[in-house]
Amino acid sequence: MSNHNFYPNTELGIDLKLITRKPGRMAVGEYLDGAITHDGEDHFTFVQNDSEKKKKVVQRNPHVYEGTYINVNRKKDGTLYPTFNRPQFSERFTFQDFCQGAADELLCICSKSDNR
Repeated sequence: MSNHNFYPNTELGIDLKLITRKPGRMAVGEYLDGAITHDGEDHFTFVQNDSEKKKKVVQRNPHVYEGTYINVNRKKDGTLYPTFNRPQFSERFTFQDFCQGAADELLCICSKSDNR
């Protein structure tokens, strides 16, 4: 799983104009892809992306395992292969630490796949 940091931003008493592809109100829980612009004092405009022009992204080789140090993907033919995550090295976390962590994850994955 990836860690994303989100920072809450609450604007009270604003005017928000929605420019959407379809007329009418949005359904409860509906999501729109687009951009919001702060275009004046207490005024914002949201413009929905033109989703017809966007191609749907198809994940070619989905993750079977997402770890701290490695991910394991599956090709169309069913074979598995590992990829390494990019580490943030420091004085406290070295290349050797990364290699040891990746080896530990690989051994853990191998023992789980043997116990199907």
